[in-house]
Amino acid sequence: MQKIQSIATESLELKSNPYLKLFYGSLRERGIEVYDILNVPDGVTIDLVHLHWPEKMLRKLDRKKHKKELQQFLRALATYKVKRVPIVWTVHNALPHEQRASAFLTKVYYKILSFLVDGCLYMSESGRNQCGLVHPRLASKRSAVIPHGHYRDVVSCSQPSAVTRQQLGVDSGSYLIGHYGLIRGYKNTLQLVNAFRELAPEDAVLVIGGKPWSTELEEELESAIQGSDRIRFINRSLTEAEMSDYVSASDLVALPYKRVSNSGAALYALSLDTPVLGPAQGAFQDLAEGHPDWVYTYQGEFTAEVLGAALEWVRTGVGHGEVDLSAYDWALLADQTIHFYESLQARPPAKSR
Repeated sequence: MQKIQSIATESLELKSNPYLKLFYGSLRERGIEVYDILNVPDGVTIDLVHLHWPEKMLRKLDRKKHKKELQQFLRALATYKVKRVPIVWTVHNALPHEQRASAFLTKVYYKILSFLVDGCLYMSESGRNQCGLVHPRLASKRSAVIPHGHYRDVVSCSQPSAVTRQQLGVDSGSYLIGHYGLIRGYKNTLQLVNAFRELAPEDAVLVIGGKPWSTELEEELESAIQGSDRIRFINRSLTEAEMSDYVSASDLVALPYKRVSNSGAALYALSLDTPVLGPAQGAFQDLAEGHPDWVYTYQGEFTAEVLGAALEWVRTGVGHGEVDLSAYDWALLADQTIHFYESLQARPPAKSR
């Protein structure tokens, strides 16, 4: 079996999330080089293609250069397919969170992608099941469940939590419920605000930090928050230091997503030993089963009653000490990923049809 030395990808970095830095860093430590699929240097032989967010190619297709990039991307995948270079997709999302391209183009794109992909990685068993329903062709592909890794290697606080809470206007007798990062519709931030206002807890403060995805969402959020003296809205992108400080200072990070198969935000919070609230879906279920004192989940819609129950759970004194995240160590996950790569290399030749 040929040792994998070079892989190509459509996602080399995420400005708002160190996930790819950690993921590819763990592979580079094992001697694997990583290249941009549209910019592979001359003389480099690609042994495998690994995709993460191929749906990003469907964004901004109103411009000629983005249409050209989409064509180049599909052409590159087809070329590797012909050369029998394995193509892997880590399915973070079965479908895009925001619909930018037409429904027809999106359907055609995923049909092509499902044909070209040789194997899929999922971050939870329910994520694999969900994807199989959305993309039936993928259900027959070789697959494995490898969870999202932790962030302990890249997060650290710049100041004591007491100082951060004081800066946020949260007194020592109040519980801080936090919701941080890029604000997008599926994250259900607006419903979190409405639920908090309906619950109106006298011993809690809700802090929302992040830039809304759209002007419409920003206006709706500001309108919903108006008049509340127990909600803080930091309407901008947070720095890395602010993100870790705010999460660490929180008593609970609320992630009431409408739909989810995995959550880097949950692993980020747990990496800073902060309890998490999320729906009983995807990776949240796995995290709750392994860490019941750190992850609170709920069934159905997110309501004021759910938020109240989660806050009562926090009041009981859960989440003390350090979360055991050894199962989410990047060295372990890198070994599992490479093993999956090798299983695709060993697959039998495709039958002609």
